[in-house]
Amino acid sequence: MRIRLRQVLTHRLFWLPFGALWIGGCVTDLQFRDFMVSTAVRTFWQTVATAFQAAVVDALG
Repeated sequence: MRIRLRQVLTHRLFWLPFGALWIGGCVTDLQFRDFMVSTAVRTFWQTVATAFQAAVVDALG
């Protein structure tokens, strides 16, 4: 059962209905890890920038 679930989840056609075929495009574990790390870093800095922008807007009125 576990092997079958992994096969289904790693099959590229599984991701198509979710509009997330780009995740299925990660062929190796290294590519997937790089994708997740870059997404986490980008999300972190976007959050910091949003907080900074909100503080500036609040300070300027």
